[in-house]
Amino acid sequence: MPIAIFFLFAYFIAFHVSIAGMEILIWTVILPGFYHAYKDKTILWPQKLVSVAFIGLLVSATISFFINIGDMSQFIDYIGEFRWIITFIGVMQFFRYYHPFINYRNLVSAGQIVLLIAGFYSFYQFFTAHDPFRSHVVFHYIYDGSPYFRPNSFFGLPTTYAYASAMFFAVSLAFFLREDAKMRPWQRLVERAYLIISPINIFIAFTRAVWISCVINTLTILKIYSTKYFIRVSVILALLFLAFYTSFTSFQNRINSVFDNDYVANHNRIYLWKANLMIFADHPFFGYGFENDPERKLIDSYLNKLDKPEIMRNHSHNTYINFLSSLGIFGAGFFYLFIFAAIRTNILGIRYSQNHLHKTLFIGILGMQMVLLLGGFTECTFEDSELNHQYLFYIALQEFLYLSYIRPQMDKANPINS
Repeated sequence: MPIAIFFLFAYFIAFHVSIAGMEILIWTVILPGFYHAYKDKTILWPQKLVSVAFIGLLVSATISFFINIGDMSQFIDYIGEFRWIITFIGVMQFFRYYHPFINYRNLVSAGQIVLLIAGFYSFYQFFTAHDPFRSHVVFHYIYDGSPYFRPNSFFGLPTTYAYASAMFFAVSLAFFLREDAKMRPWQRLVERAYLIISPINIFIAFTRAVWISCVINTLTILKIYSTKYFIRVSVILALLFLAFYTSFTSFQNRINSVFDNDYVANHNRIYLWKANLMIFADHPFFGYGFENDPERKLIDSYLNKLDKPEIMRNHSHNTYINFLSSLGIFGAGFFYLFIFAAIRTNILGIRYSQNHLHKTLFIGILGMQMVLLLGGFTECTFEDSELNHQYLFYIALQEFLYLSYIRPQMDKANPINS
């Protein structure tokens, strides 16, 4: 097995353990990919739609920089916020050269083992609010006066832990439904333990958007595989919902808060969205510059205009509005184009893939995308580095599979359109 595969596994495991590990280990993945591309004097570029989105996004961000900042000493740090584009292309090169050597079942099993460890650790935090590894971590009560706490596991926030867990759960569910006869006994044991423990961990993280997106992506994946499974699980989830809603006040309050505009988290978000949309209205074409308000002075001035100085100074809590206000209609439009291209590629992969493993990957990636993209309406999920690494890894894998297997197959079936 090439040493590069070892580092791929290490990077994959870091998705649920350490952002520092992700930032370091990503180079052990993309550098071998770029090395082989340089050696062969050829590079696998993304499809035209994605390439246009990347180029347009970088050009828009650069124009926004010169309009709003202009200090060249800050340009490297500024444009570095878009290094994820290099990550995406580099991971594509890695899969291009190492795809035949990767055992994806073992990769998923490794992730499940790590999340089982993280899961038991989160149970410990749920009862104790104690992190023996980091003294600065703040724990949040499940509700005011509760004796229990929302676990962060190895991350700094329960929301990050919940989203990261739910994204991987979608991939794991797709592999579970694949019914792989070649699985080893220990892998079956790990998989079943994970599929029991992980939903509990996601639940006790008490993140509403994750609950909703996880239910939607789970039912979507089940519907693709089997209508029978879809109906059964839908009934089970409905009964569990009714049981929890009628039995636990904390769960009932959490669900009711989704529709309560006066609930503090909703109230804050609504005015943060309004303030960011006002910024967009004042800077419609290229925004005010990406991540150009580190001290929150700009958002503070707009909250004062709304006569809401008491609102939490924070990021926009909405990925799509954040790109609008920071990069304007042009930058946001190219970002939306990238998202659209990824969804389109996924649908084509599920529809046309004739390889059982590839189709499983496409279906799992569909669920993974749903978690991050649906969550993006109430959180800046794409901008969260821990989630961004995992998302780009899977989308780059999807892009590689599409360009290498799906598009040639489509061109062969439709030679007139190729």
